Order: sequence, then C-alpha cells, then structure tokens
Amino acid sequence: MRIAKPFLTLALAWLCAEIASAESLKVVWKLPLEAVQIRLPVFSPDGSELAFTVSGYMPEGNEAEGYSEGALGSYLDKKSQIARFEEPRITIAKVGTQKAQETASGWDPCFSPDGNKIYFMAQVKPLAEFRGTSTPFSYDGDTIAVYDRSTQKTETLATPAPYSGYFGNPSFGAMPAELVFRRRGPLEGQYAASESARTFDVNTREASKDLPIEKLHGLYCAQQRGLGEKEDPTEVRSPNRALEAHFEDKNLTIIALPDGHEVTKWKAGDTIESATWSMDSKRLAIVTVSKSKNPNTYKQTLTVLDLR
Repeated sequence: MRIAKPFLTLALAWLCAEIASAESLKVVWKLPLEAVQIRLPVFSPDGSELAFTVSGYMPEGNEAEGYSEGALGSYLDKKSQIARFEEPRITIAKVGTQKAQETASGWDPCFSPDGNKIYFMAQVKPLAEFRGTSTPFSYDGDTIAVYDRSTQKTETLATPAPYSGYFGNPSFGAMPAELVFRRRGPLEGQYAASESARTFDVNTREASKDLPIEKLHGLYCAQQRGLGEKEDPTEVRSPNRALEAHFEDKNLTIIALPDGHEVTKWKAGDTIESATWSMDSKRLAIVTVSKSKNPNTYKQTLTVLDLR
C-alpha cells in the first residue's frame, strides 16, 4: 500500500507538533532573596550553577512614602550592615542549595568554558556617588575582571583609557581562550555613545583593537544580555535556536521555531522580570518580583525550571 507524500508530510508534522506539545516545565529549585534586586543570571556550562548580580534594594521617593517607619528602618539596618549596600555584587549559587556566594563588585558575570572562573564587568566607581543608581555616567571607567574560584582572587584584565568609556558584557567565542567583550565610548549627549567589540586571549593576555559589535552577537552570555537579539527583552531565544521563551506578567510560554507553535506554558506566583536559558536549552532561570505593602516587603525569587 502506497501512502501519498503530501499526506505523509502532514502526518509527520502533526506528530512532531504533538511530541513538542507534550513537553512540560517543572520547578526544580527556588532561591528567594529579600531586599535585593537580582539581575539577569547565566548558567554554568553544565547547568548546575548560576552566576548573577545582586544589589541592595532601597525604596525611595513616592514608593518610600508608602512604607511604615519600621519597614524603612529594617532596610536602613541592612544598608548599615553591608558595605556598599546598593552596589552590584557578583553572586554564585548552586542549583539545589540555599547558599549564595558573593564574590566581587560588578555586572554581567560569565562562566569560563570549564566553569572554574567568572569573568565580569567590574564596577569601579562607588554607586553611592550616583545615589545607588546605574547610569552611563556611573559605568565610566569600568573594567573587565576575572574571579578565580579556586584561589578566590580577582584580577583586572582590561582597562579602558581615561575618559574613553567602559568595558562590559564579557562572553566566550568559538575558541575557548577567546574572551569577547563590549567597549562603549564616552557619552556624546546624555546617553548616545559609540560601541564596538574587543577580544582578549586568556592564555597570551593579548587584546585586540576595536572590532564590529556584531562579533558579540549570538555568543552565550552576550545573548542572555540581549545583544544582537530582539529589542524586546520579554522574548528570549534558546542557544540551540529551536525554542523561544515569551513572558508577560506572571505567564511564561515556550514556542518552537521557526513555525512558532506553542510547546508549553507555565504560570508563576509573582511577576516575571527575566528569563535565561541554559547552554543545552533544557533549563530556564526565571527571576520574579513580589512587592507587598502589608507587611512592607520587596522580594525577588530565582527559579529554575526543567523542560521535560
């Protein structure tokens, strides 16, 4: 018996869609943190750890007016106990544990290919000078540094020339020894600035001159920061380019590419702020935020979901 090719093609397409739609997201880990802000996390190469930035959260202005004296006092107590409370701090957490290790002051962490080091954008100026906020002016002069997890020491690798802007968004290219990062030039007006890519050989310690910014596009850590991807941060493509995570409010939807059919859905308990894929595209790290006025609390939760 012969089966017509068009029918067979449609049947196979239907079967693939049914298999894909059978996928589900399962919560495997949660790390709730109060009075801090969690910035876009990235997975280690094996997906067992996350590196992210935390900074102290301090309500100000109209928001602070809605807090009781006791609640504001608790935030001030935390601020007095932690040096550079509102500074960004590179933090590492192992999935499955409730411990988070703070390492250095900075942004944009990225694991080395073997997972033994963390490369990041080092925050040079105390953010207290800018009332704890991150602006293009507060980044000026920021360097590329590395934290060695075995020695627990930090080393500066690349420093911009004075008044030439800052370095950031480190990520690894096709070659394991090639670190690629972004250079943003000095401000021309309030926010406009030139930008380019540079490379750093972690073995020879040789750095390149300016290269097209497109060299960063598609690299794992750079992709998680939105470089070279869609301008919409609520649509995050997986490293294998086969899936895309869409989130809005408390709802997360996974779609298959290129046809865009829905694979699975998941609903969080709080508002979703960001989503990050693991390198093998089998895990997602979700950051959610919860604000409450009774009692006055600000809590962010880092959740890891397995796609099964």
